Amino acid sequence: MKPTDKLIQEATKLLEDWAKKNNFVPKGKRMKVTIEIMDSGSVSVELKDKTTESNIDSILARPIKTLDLSARPANIFKNAYIEIIGDLVRQTEWDLLKLRNFGRKALREANLALRKLGLAIEMDIPVGPLESEILLKGSIRRYTSLESALSLEAAGIMSVCDLVMKKEGEIIHALSRRNVSGTGMNTQEAFRRMMASIARRGVRY
Repeated sequence: MKPTDKLIQEATKLLEDWAKKNNFVPKGKRMKVTIEIMDSGSVSVELKDKTTESNIDSILARPIKTLDLSARPANIFKNAYIEIIGDLVRQTEWDLLKLRNFGRKALREANLALRKLGLAIEMDIPVGPLESEILLKGSIRRYTSLESALSLEAAGIMSVCDLVMKKEGEIIHALSRRNVSGTGMNTQEAFRRMMASIARRGVRY
């Protein structure tokens, strides 16, 4: 092996190790970096995100509390049913800033915590098996109004899993047991909005 070849090999390994340690390559992406070697030309090195899909799924399925956020954003996320990291990365900045008492400072803190994991807000990542399992166990209150949620809970539908096990007619009947029209929408509309909200999180009915 030529000295320059060995140099390139070692430089490539150092670059790959550094990129992995610092989450330099975005999830699921590739980057091409050119190394210039004096008097020997240059060589292009392709860096790949080596995080496996299952590893990403396990990270997205972690509770928000594992981000070690300060009390204010942690409590705001809890009240908004943003319970796992996957919930957070799929939010837009505008969605978060609309949350009561959530400002730019809290947004910066959340972004910084996610960046340490190689993640960011507004990511388009498919819902994996682990995350899906957690979503199915989640409260129905996250996806509908309080009035509709109370109607469903009175019928024993407490979680998303309970919901997807029911037929459409059973769900609509449960919604009609209380005055859902008091929320400004009829029973059918309440059902459609709730199912659309659930579908956006990757759960299919």
